[in-house]
Amino acid sequence: MPEAVAVFRTSGELALSNRAYDALWQVEPGTTLGRVTILDATRRWQEICGASMLWPQARAFCLRSAERLTIEGEVPLPDGTPLRCRFVPIQGGAMLAGFTPAAAPLSALPQSSG
Repeated sequence: MPEAVAVFRTSGELALSNRAYDALWQVEPGTTLGRVTILDATRRWQEICGASMLWPQARAFCLRSAERLTIEGEVPLPDGTPLRCRFVPIQGGAMLAGFTPAAAPLSALPQSSG
């Protein structure tokens, strides 16, 4: 699966997303009435993956106008698959949010014996 990507404007409004993002988060931005914001997005991410410190960090990162450094972390998808998350500053103060599921669910990883 290619990286699921969304770009948020400095206002916090979703500018664009790819099909992988829409499928991962089960959203259809093209048919959404009104605008989708970073608050809406992080609420959806939390609904699916549960609470994580990454979500408020992503909100703050998106709305911050000062110099920003990339934030990276991992959260579990409902089936246990680790989801790698990254929030990257891009031109014009916008933010790229990228999500990449790992190859195997955490529960499917081999257990060490002893």
